[in-house]
Amino acid sequence: MRELPPSEVSAEEARDVADQVLSGRAYVEAARPPSLQERAFDWIADLIGDLFNALSSTGGRGIIAWVVIIGFGLLIAFLVTRLMRNLDPLPAPPASARPIVEITESRSAGDWLADAIAAERNHDWRTAIRCRHRSLVAELLDLEIVTARPGLTAGEIAHEVAQARPAAAATMHEATWLFKDTWYGSHHADAAATAAFADLAHQVIAAAEHEAVLVRSA
Repeated sequence: MRELPPSEVSAEEARDVADQVLSGRAYVEAARPPSLQERAFDWIADLIGDLFNALSSTGGRGIIAWVVIIGFGLLIAFLVTRLMRNLDPLPAPPASARPIVEITESRSAGDWLADAIAAERNHDWRTAIRCRHRSLVAELLDLEIVTARPGLTAGEIAHEVAQARPAAAATMHEATWLFKDTWYGSHHADAAATAAFADLAHQVIAAAEHEAVLVRSA
C-alpha cells in the first residue's frame, strides 16, 4: 500500500482551521436550541399535520378530527360575534364641513337671547351656546359690522369683525372657537362653558362699540 506524503499542515493549525469553520454562522445557528416561538410553530405545524392525516383516515380518528374542526370554527365565529357587539359605533360625521350660520333677519338679538335663557333653564347647554352665538351675530348685524349673505360661516363672521373692529378680534375668535367646538366638535357643553361664551359675547360688543365711538370722535 502506497504511503501518503507527510502533511504540510501541523496538527495545531488543523485544529485552528476546524475551530474557525465550526464557529461560523451556519454551524452556530444549527447548534443553537430552538426558541420558544420556533417550538410553538413546530408544535402547531405538527398538530395541523396530524389533523389532516386523521381527516384522510377512516374510522374514529377521522370523526374526531372533523369534530375538532367544527368546534374550532364555531369558537371563532362566537368570538368574532362578541367582538363586533362590543365595538362602539362610529360617530356620525358632522352635518357640514363648513359651519354655516343661517342668518334670520326676522329674529332679533333679544329673541335669540330669550331662546338661550330658556335652554339654560332646561340645562341644554349646547343649544344655549348656539342661541347666544346667534344673538351675538344679530347684534353685529345691527351695528353694521357684519354683512348678511347666504352661506356665511362662523369663521367668516369672525374675520369680518377683525377687519372692521380690530380691538374685538381676539375675543371674537375665542368666542367663535368655543361655539364651533361645542356645536360642531366634541367639546362638552356645560354651565361653565355657557357662562364663558356669554362673557365673551359681552366683551365683543363692548369692544366694538367702544372702538366705534373712538372712530367717530377722531
